[in-house]
Amino acid sequence: MKKLALPLLLLFTGISFAQVGVNTTDPTTTLDVNGTFRIRNLSGTGMGPSSGILGVDAMGYMSEVETGKNVMMNNNVMEAHNTYAIDRSTEAHITGTIDNLSVLPSGPVTGFNMIRVQTTSPVTFLTGIEAAPDGTTIVLYPTDGQLTLLSLNIGSAPENQIMPNSNLVILQYETAQLVYDGVMQKWILM
Repeated sequence: MKKLALPLLLLFTGISFAQVGVNTTDPTTTLDVNGTFRIRNLSGTGMGPSSGILGVDAMGYMSEVETGKNVMMNNNVMEAHNTYAIDRSTEAHITGTIDNLSVLPSGPVTGFNMIRVQTTSPVTFLTGIEAAPDGTTIVLYPTDGQLTLLSLNIGSAPENQIMPNSNLVILQYETAQLVYDGVMQKWILM
């Protein structure tokens, strides 16, 4: 029995640290493929949207690719977007209320505009956003605390007001998409 124990121990130790090679007798990672490979049914029913991308280096190693702040995955399509940051930590908004927010650049605003809202207040209230050309789309993204959109609030000029049916709370790391309606002269929640 003692003569059998050592070979069995060596066999199971080798299997637990095994590497698999396809078209290679000397695998260097857990799965080492020498040649092309195919993954079937990646877009099958029940799978969620992509949250990132993979890249391959010159040696053939795959790794997750980090994207910049202006690149987002939207229904498995990678898109580049305009991004603006609002940093309220240096302003004297002790109450945490922002009226007539002016963050978009002057001139025509095109594409998708992500606005990261950073504040020292745990709760920030937004009464309005400076009017923009008809059809301008923005996404509000609070990265510190929560952002509450106040519906048709008189703290902002009428053409800058936000028109959800009621006040809307956007929690930290959630988003809300708005479009400017030039006829109504209001920001509309999408």
